Amino acid sequence: MFKVEIDTQKARVTDQKTGEMDLSIRNARRAGKLTKTQEDLIVSKRADFPLRLDTGKWHDVRVTVAGDQLTCALNGKILGSFRSEGFAHPTKRLLRLLVPKNAHVDDVMIWRKR
Repeated sequence: MFKVEIDTQKARVTDQKTGEMDLSIRNARRAGKLTKTQEDLIVSKRADFPLRLDTGKWHDVRVTVAGDQLTCALNGKILGSFRSEGFAHPTKRLLRLLVPKNAHVDDVMIWRKR
């Protein structure tokens, strides 16, 4: 389980499986009892890549997962890669597209490289 967030100034990739959605961390967060160690772990499970994104234009986002490495590209240019063990999880059955504010999503493609 991972998340890729893109805004006009950065792209953020997050390993949710071993970070914020880890059961012990999720339960502690819900109870309002996150420890400093857990907070630090959550932060260590994400990476930010700076960018400058023009609004009102179409952009191509490509996310590639190879083993424990997630790579994010925008308009054909690699923004960055990040390694975390949660990316290597063998079953990735769920895709959620979340669009903040006002954006259009079109031509979603998913494929498996063999």
